[in-house]
Amino acid sequence: MFRPDGSPAVSSFTPEDWHVLAGFWYPVGFSAEVGSRPVAGRLLDVPLVLYRTGGGITVAADYCPHRGTKMTLGRLEGGEIVCKYHGLRFDGAGTCTRIPGSPDMTPPRRLDLVTFPVMERYGLVWTCLKGSSDQPIPDWPELVDPAWQRIKMDAVWETGAGRHLENFCDTAHFSFAHAATFGWPDRPEVEPYAVEETATGLRFQLMTPQQDGSLFQGQPNFADLLSEYDVYLPFTARLILHFPRGDEHIFDIVAPLSAGRSRIFMLKARDHDLDQPVDEWIDFQKTVNEEDRAMVESQVPAALPLDAKAEGHLPSDRFSIAYRRRLQGLGLTGGAS
Repeated sequence: MFRPDGSPAVSSFTPEDWHVLAGFWYPVGFSAEVGSRPVAGRLLDVPLVLYRTGGGITVAADYCPHRGTKMTLGRLEGGEIVCKYHGLRFDGAGTCTRIPGSPDMTPPRRLDLVTFPVMERYGLVWTCLKGSSDQPIPDWPELVDPAWQRIKMDAVWETGAGRHLENFCDTAHFSFAHAATFGWPDRPEVEPYAVEETATGLRFQLMTPQQDGSLFQGQPNFADLLSEYDVYLPFTARLILHFPRGDEHIFDIVAPLSAGRSRIFMLKARDHDLDQPVDEWIDFQKTVNEEDRAMVESQVPAALPLDAKAEGHLPSDRFSIAYRRRLQGLGLTGGAS
């Protein structure tokens, strides 16, 4: 299951990249998903089991140390998770508490589950496979302020996490990939913008021409909107859209399942239209995301190339160039095993 250095025995990442990426927090599920049954998760090629006891949620490697059976096949009983194969029981700390076939035996510690730290924040279950991280989970007060309306969604894309994050922060594709939703086909130009390095990533802002019928009595029209992007390395971003009627925050949090597969957690918050149902808001975002999916899943290679010579670059790619350099600065190569 694991090599002596803690990395998975089978991985789509190079060992060097895996160890760098394992040192960050990622969401592996929604808190509300984890209830009366074990829930399967995955992160950086490590299969996970999420389960809830009286002490909260546990995230562990999805295998029983006895004979390697998936713990997600088991059940929860009496505040413990029970292996379906031989009935071994484990508490919220992952400690093996009982071996039914040898009830008088004190379970050795080698039979304990491999567990990882857990934090519940913004309705998400976060974990760090390295056990600790120098970069904390970002502080986003809008996601806990009751004055803001919030929604959440997720999807699995057949692409690398870097590809998805870069697409989320790319504005040059709006007039083309999103012409049917919010893009302005007659305004493909991207204004010059500056990218600022921050302690946790990158930041930039620019005016983006966007369609928004709700600004014009329900009739489709276009306006230049101030768009602010904050990127938190390696694969998280927040976009703030400053509409005349209020602000909307979109949080794009990408968990790398493997080098070429990602689970995208998208959270949104707004301080306007609070009396409106969220169904249309959700459906619109899903439509936009599917427009992006068609482009991003077709990109080759699926993993984001970090070598500056691997792909061509344009003036509008100023963020992309800076982002790839920052990933390299973490020690990543972008390679796959």
